[in-house]
Amino acid sequence: MKIFRTHIFIFLILILYISILHFSGIGCPIRYTTGINCPTCGVTRSIIYLLTGRIADSFHLYPMSIPLVAAIFFGIHKKLFPKLKNILNICVVFIGIMVFLVYFYRLYIGVI
Repeated sequence: MKIFRTHIFIFLILILYISILHFSGIGCPIRYTTGINCPTCGVTRSIIYLLTGRIADSFHLYPMSIPLVAAIFFGIHKKLFPKLKNILNICVVFIGIMVFLVYFYRLYIGVI
């Protein structure tokens, strides 16, 4: 039950965070403060598109959003899959590398 309450708390904090960013008009706090796009530029909007069923728009905005969400989930919940721990670690590292490769590619072609 404690884990469930922790997840609900984290979920509510994320909803509050996204709401503040949305209603304040800041968008990305990293870009707002530094003026530089981060490797996950567009991931918040992409996840919002995913949650509203706009999967094609989500993929177009940030192609790594679905693998990134999966990596975060499995990175946090490794204990639920003890037999797959090594495979999950490799997958999380691979997705992290892919996030940076997509970032550099998007910078190269001028999308961000």
